[in-house]
Amino acid sequence: MAALNFFDPAFLEDPYPAYHQLRGEDPIHRHPLGFYVLTRYDDVAGFLRDPRFGKSGYQALFEARFGSGPDGA
Repeated sequence: MAALNFFDPAFLEDPYPAYHQLRGEDPIHRHPLGFYVLTRYDDVAGFLRDPRFGKSGYQALFEARFGSGPDGA
């Protein structure tokens, strides 16, 4: 699949053909910029329910980058 360009006028006008193609060919698509595009309901629901990807899952990432907050949390 060609790189997904979210700023392409054709994509902005009608993104659904690109999403349809992703669902069929690459339902968990890693974009060249490093993020993922999930196109199936079950994958998205699983992602949103997984605590590793919620606020607590990102806490260590934020602390590593910015340090702990003023209250120590």
